[in-house]
Amino acid sequence: MKRFLGFAAVFCLFCSLCSAAATVGKLAPGFKLYVNGEISREDAAALAKDPAHAMAVAPRTVSADDNGLVEIVANGGEFKLQTQNPAILTATLTAEEDGEVYLGVGANWTFECYVNEQMVYSTLWDGNRTREFAADNHIFPVRVHKGVNHIAIYLLSGWQGGGWCVALDSFEPTPELQERFQPEVTHQPWITHAGIGTVTVNFPTANPIVAFVDYREKGTQEWQRAYELLGGQARDDRAEHTIPLNGLKDDTVYEYRPVLVPQPFTGRECPGPVHTFRTFSPAKKNFKVFFTSDTQMPPDRRVALLEDFLKNCGAATADLFVHGGDVDNIFDVSEPLFLDSFVDVLTADREMSQPLVALRGNHEYRGDRSGDYFGYFGGPDHRSYYAFRHGNTCFIVLDSGEDKPRWATMRWYARTYDAPLMAEQRAWLEKVVGSELFQEATFRVVLAHSPGYGESYMAKSIETIADGILTGDAPAHRIHLWLCAHTHRYSRSTGNGNSQRVFDRGAVLPYPETLPYVVLVNDGPGGGAGPDFSAVLLEFNDDRIEIRSMERDGKVFDHFSIRPDGSVTEHETSLQLAVPGKDAD
Repeated sequence: MKRFLGFAAVFCLFCSLCSAAATVGKLAPGFKLYVNGEISREDAAALAKDPAHAMAVAPRTVSADDNGLVEIVANGGEFKLQTQNPAILTATLTAEEDGEVYLGVGANWTFECYVNEQMVYSTLWDGNRTREFAADNHIFPVRVHKGVNHIAIYLLSGWQGGGWCVALDSFEPTPELQERFQPEVTHQPWITHAGIGTVTVNFPTANPIVAFVDYREKGTQEWQRAYELLGGQARDDRAEHTIPLNGLKDDTVYEYRPVLVPQPFTGRECPGPVHTFRTFSPAKKNFKVFFTSDTQMPPDRRVALLEDFLKNCGAATADLFVHGGDVDNIFDVSEPLFLDSFVDVLTADREMSQPLVALRGNHEYRGDRSGDYFGYFGGPDHRSYYAFRHGNTCFIVLDSGEDKPRWATMRWYARTYDAPLMAEQRAWLEKVVGSELFQEATFRVVLAHSPGYGESYMAKSIETIADGILTGDAPAHRIHLWLCAHTHRYSRSTGNGNSQRVFDRGAVLPYPETLPYVVLVNDGPGGGAGPDFSAVLLEFNDDRIEIRSMERDGKVFDHFSIRPDGSVTEHETSLQLAVPGKDAD
């Protein structure tokens, strides 16, 4: 570790949450040592506030030896190390401006460091951890103010080998130290898993760190706090944070902020910028949902596409943004694809966080970092399926799996063992359809990547999940809309048997003649006739779902509505009418 020459240096901070101005500091080379007599932690705090604090014992001036150690008393001295004798070492650091510096301390055996009266670091409970005593045993950032800053280190002897000693130094803010100590939220937070009384706040950090979320009803003063816990402990092993907020009021605007805690035992917390969200409500009379999918293209083109949707297609003002899966093709890297060119576009320059549903498509199964999907979008349970309510509508999110079975010698498919997941979803779905969430809803909408039906591998996966429950010849429970993607060809069943609206015959799907609900398949790149990329804006009211499918410039090419009884009203469409096994009109 590189130290400051002559105890002087430029301290520089690059931290998005606990920012402090760069400053120049100088740690004075002479220290004061108090030993013998009655000495307490309270004395250390007092000396760090006022060096003239009255002490029962006079200090002596000491300096570090060539090894950077201040010897307090050697073996065989008047103190027995195992009896935990107290001492206090004091020093001063002069700073040209307010800022933050890195101090390092090592001691035989425990210490507690105070700077300007505030306790900033302690090893009183667990000791020095190493018997190679040096200032870099424990390095930690501390806030300093312009002018003279007072440091006091309360020391207790304890280990029986070696001398009673302490080391104090200051360290350059190297990139390694910055990465280690400076907490940073690397992307603006986003909201997922919105439901009645709940949302989940998601944000990544530069390194694994303890993280919380503060939240409060807008217009109030007192923050509440939600924790990221495992077994009753704050987690410090995660850099992708998913923290649920529960017990929220319906249709209410809340403020929230991430809080990072780089060293919990020091009490140092780093709150981030404040954002807002509005909760869902079962009483909501009118709301909008925006849906798109299959945005497989270079990241810069995906950014431009999403910006068009936000500008032209009502995506920015929708209550909920749904991506139907296949954000990109293969996820050998995740942050540039899931965040830089997707989530960041949706959150940019927006104080109000729009709830997001990101379905798991078959391409989210592929790549070395495909599992990062769960850290970003899987919620607190790290699942790719769930259900929620908004207004009079129950939404069911499904994971339709890969498009091929496991292929042991193909990198994309070699890790696919999805049969247990499909069985797990079926057991869960059977519970959902019997719940109030489903039974009391006026409308029921399935969000899935695949349309189901037919002989494809994904269709068989959907059959495993939902046959006889929501799909098949005679499903036990009514849904109104299956909103999906995957084929890259727009199609929409009419609600009248298996007839469909399509751009071309190749988009027709093998639905049964008794299909009792609408299946809408969003368009995608390279899929034949029709736009390469399309979007769907759904408006939910008491008596209908109004649905408009459009191109990226906002031009509507299909407009219809669904009533509570499942009947469909055609308003305006530029699509052909087709039936499986017959020619298109």
